Amino acid sequence: MHKTSLTMMGLLLLAGCGKPEFTCGESHAYNAAQRIIERHLKSPSTAKFPLSNASTVTISASGKCKYQIDSYVDSQNAFGATVRTPFSITVEGFPAKDEWLGSDLLM
Repeated sequence: MHKTSLTMMGLLLLAGCGKPEFTCGESHAYNAAQRIIERHLKSPSTAKFPLSNASTVTISASGKCKYQIDSYVDSQNAFGATVRTPFSITVEGFPAKDEWLGSDLLM
């Protein structure tokens, strides 16, 4: 009987170990924007973004779970030189789908 109790307790603990709940916040929006921007770079592994609280980062709410983000990314171009590229992007979170989508990207 003791073995069954431990097994049931283990299953209950595992049930609570799912994915974290989707959060609509500025820091999550900025992280989503970074992932989207990286897909448009020649060398995404070299991308360096300023911290979200830096004076060079502007994050403005433009709706429920929708943010306009303006900043820059430093990354290597096709010749290996590091260049700073300003960007502007709108990201919108969709909790039901557990995803962020970007639009209106300017680089």
